[in-house]
Amino acid sequence: MLQDQAQCVLSEHVRVRYPRQPTRFGRLLLLLPLLRTIRSTTIETLFFKETIGTVPISRLLIDMYQMEKYTDLEGGGSGGGAGTPPTPNGALTPKA
Repeated sequence: MLQDQAQCVLSEHVRVRYPRQPTRFGRLLLLLPLLRTIRSTTIETLFFKETIGTVPISRLLIDMYQMEKYTDLEGGGSGGGAGTPPTPNGALTPKA
């Protein structure tokens, strides 16, 4: 399972990086549930505000998914295909 693998990797990293703090990994695991109390908009502001401005992450993810879908249909592979022009509201539209 992905969660088990992530925990193993984190455990190994903490063990190697902080060998004199044997309880650090356990304390980190106990802090993880608190992350769910942080609103997604707060995470967006903290980590992405300077990069994306006021555009919600969900809008960017939808646009990236749609861009990939349309460029794949055109045989253009991944990347920002010229055949996927943005609409006035920033959403992507398929090439006619």
